[in-house]
Amino acid sequence: MTHIGERYDVVVVGAGPAGASAALAAAAGGARVLMVERKAVPGVPVRCAEHIPALLLGEIPYSSDFIVQSVSGMRTHLPDGQVTETKAPGYIIARDRFDQALVRAAADAGA
Repeated sequence: MTHIGERYDVVVVGAGPAGASAALAAAAGGARVLMVERKAVPGVPVRCAEHIPALLLGEIPYSSDFIVQSVSGMRTHLPDGQVTETKAPGYIIARDRFDQALVRAAADAGA
């Protein structure tokens, strides 16, 4: 809960993955952080980008709650009928739960 007249070192506008990550980093570093979001529930409605690379799990507050399945690559079907395959080890995530986990981690750190 914020109070009128409180002072912050950092104000983060938007609690999506970038904003929540910035708030988490700043709060973990000792800054007084205010994170604001216009949506009543972060991550809702769900936006795109439901794939995260496997290496990213070491950089975020990990919780299996948002992982739907692991993947080893992607197959892209182009309008001209061409199909390309790309190695992309990672995870398909429930983006709303992912966003909310990042917001919780930032709040737990003091944002």
